Amino acid sequence: MTICSINNNRGSFLLEALLSIVILSVSLTLMIQSMTAGLRAIHYTSDYTIAQILLDNKLQELIQKGSTDAGQNKTESFEAPFDRYEYSLMTTSSDLSEALVNVRADISWMSGKRKNNISAQTYLFVPTL
Repeated sequence: MTICSINNNRGSFLLEALLSIVILSVSLTLMIQSMTAGLRAIHYTSDYTIAQILLDNKLQELIQKGSTDAGQNKTESFEAPFDRYEYSLMTTSSDLSEALVNVRADISWMSGKRKNNISAQTYLFVPTL
């Protein structure tokens, strides 16, 4: 009876080893996929943060300049190392007052095959003489 029970347990070690390898490989695959998704998210938020800073800098340039004319529409790229970002500024006269100019600024950049874009819109006071 003892000899029979030893022979029945022969393949169980191989089955346990195969099952543990399958569990280990599935868990490692899931860990690698989650790390890759995390790196993609970090890269995207880094691009988005840079675009927000560049957009803020462009609007601050307009504010420091002190005045801008309505009817401007220009699109340009930034200088290196931000040359993959481009911006467009569009100014229109405001319906609220003659002393206000509506300013819309857009920043766009390519991230892989996808084009990303953020926008900001504000009013600037233009003193009249």
